[in-house]
Amino acid sequence: LAASLIEAGDIVFINSGTTATQVLQHIRKDPSITIFTNNVNAALELGDPGFHYCLIGGEFQSRSNSLAGRFAMENLGQIYANKAFLGVDGISAKHGCTVPTDPEAEVVRRMIERTKGQIIVVADHSKWGVVSNFQVASIDEVDKLISDDGLASSAIESLAAHGVSCLLASTPSSPA
Repeated sequence: LAASLIEAGDIVFINSGTTATQVLQHIRKDPSITIFTNNVNAALELGDPGFHYCLIGGEFQSRSNSLAGRFAMENLGQIYANKAFLGVDGISAKHGCTVPTDPEAEVVRRMIERTKGQIIVVADHSKWGVVSNFQVASIDEVDKLISDDGLASSAIESLAAHGVSCLLASTPSSPA
């Protein structure tokens, strides 16, 4: 669902994490799409994806399998994206979007700062109400949340009250 929002000609930021990696794996083949990411899994798993992608460089972060630090920040400072797809470890109305490490938080904040268009958070329903260690965005900075159909209606209502639209991907039913 998230990958379907990436259009021809888009320049997109995508951070690290398992959900962000899933977005990267589902982007359609289109050489006019450019992805900038700190997600090392992208380089390891994508091969030749049929779109242009660039690792932003930086210091390897083993905990998140990502790139961060001074080089990453300097490189991001030279790019403007028209969309950002951000995986987070927690999202709540009160505490916003959070991630577990400060280096990852710095990268995500810079991605948000350098995005001219929509900030789209991708997080399954289990991340709602969770607060990790470092805030990357207040809830008011998020335009859309893409989650699964397990997200509670109360969460959807809370997000809507903050101007965040929710798109829900259906999940396969478990066998009886």
